[in-house]
Amino acid sequence: MSRNIPPVPALSPPWDAFLAEIDARLTQRVEIHCLGGFVLHVMFDLPRPTADIDFISAAPKDAANELIEIAPRVLSKLHLRALSPEDLVLAKLTRNSPKDIHDVRFLAEKGAIDADTLRQRYAEHLRPYLANTARHDLTLDLWMEEIAGVAPR
Repeated sequence: MSRNIPPVPALSPPWDAFLAEIDARLTQRVEIHCLGGFVLHVMFDLPRPTADIDFISAAPKDAANELIEIAPRVLSKLHLRALSPEDLVLAKLTRNSPKDIHDVRFLAEKGAIDADTLRQRYAEHLRPYLANTARHDLTLDLWMEEIAGVAPR
């Protein structure tokens, strides 16, 4: 399981006003499963700003049980939930850009990634659906070395 996931008591600007306005216009409960820079910024204080909220409409089989509520009780109808840090990493694996590697290192420094969980979720929920498994296995191995070499802050 993931470690050191800080509680988010409130949303910071500009997200607080933007999401409160959306929440006020909703007529029923809506749940959004978030990932990407928004989650890294809001939940882990990533200093790089983001201008959007990435979300998914479907999550891996067991991921729904591991979604983390973002700022519970802040909004009444809009419920934001985030992928676990391990699933955030896996969502970046196939792209493998310098920004993605930076984000993996950032989460590792926060002590948010459990290496065993990451490997297990990759093997069970991502790898069976990849076309070029050798390439992505290598990427994961390199990222695991990166994670192991970072001391959590």
